[in-house]
Amino acid sequence: MKKILIPVFMMAIATTGFAQKRDQMLELSRDVALLQDKLSSIEKLHGEKLSNLEKLVQMAIDNQSKVLSAVSGITTQQQSLTSPVASMSSKVDGMSNEISTLDASVAELNVTTRKIQAQMTDIVNAIKTLQAPPPPPPGEEGGFSAGSGYGSNAPPPGMTADTVFQNARKAQLSGQYDLAIQQFQDYLRYYGQTAQAGDAQYYIGYIHSTQQRHEDAVKAFDDVLEQYPDGNRTLDAMYMKGLVLSRMNQKSAAAAEYRALIRKAPKSEQASKAQENLKQLLATSAPSKPSPAKTKKR
Repeated sequence: MKKILIPVFMMAIATTGFAQKRDQMLELSRDVALLQDKLSSIEKLHGEKLSNLEKLVQMAIDNQSKVLSAVSGITTQQQSLTSPVASMSSKVDGMSNEISTLDASVAELNVTTRKIQAQMTDIVNAIKTLQAPPPPPPGEEGGFSAGSGYGSNAPPPGMTADTVFQNARKAQLSGQYDLAIQQFQDYLRYYGQTAQAGDAQYYIGYIHSTQQRHEDAVKAFDDVLEQYPDGNRTLDAMYMKGLVLSRMNQKSAAAAEYRALIRKAPKSEQASKAQENLKQLLATSAPSKPSPAKTKKR
């Protein structure tokens, strides 16, 4: 009996172990199936992303091709424009050089014209001197004393316009102001119609202003404006007149002169300085605000 039970027990144990292994195999099969499903899902998702990435890469390549094509077109246009621009720049440079040469030629021509005008004036004065009757001896009726001159418009023999003007300027720059004024006045007496006559009249006013002779300076600057309105010292005379009037505390007259200068030549250097002086003049002329009344303490 015991011999029969032992094999049966062993078979039952074997059957039980086989059943457990079968269950494990089934569970393992299910896990493998789940894993395969997950792998399939991952592969599918990866394939979609890869496809999208390929599309994006292709779009980027297409856009890059378009950009390169546009850049190529711009480069072509730039190359087509470079030649005209370079040619135009060359022409502008050439015109600038021609203008500079023309300015130098005009300046040289002005200097030459002044010299010719001064020489013509010297010739005319020399002719007047030769045509004038010889003066009677001193002491006789109609005679002249020493220093009385050689006529109203004829300069003494040997005097030239350029010499008189240069000597006057040298005297001015060396501080011999009275001598300079006298020589400028001689220039105006004998050569009042030359191109430098306005300069001589202006320097007379300038010397007076530096010597604090304000009324004489204003009169001299007025003479510049009245006798030589188209000269090259008109703006300087207007500015200096306004400055001297301001020093004389004639602020209204100074402001009027500054405004006239600004209207006449608004873009000039003199007008710019006049504008600054006018601002300061108006600032100092503004009435001060009355101080508030103090209340008495009770």
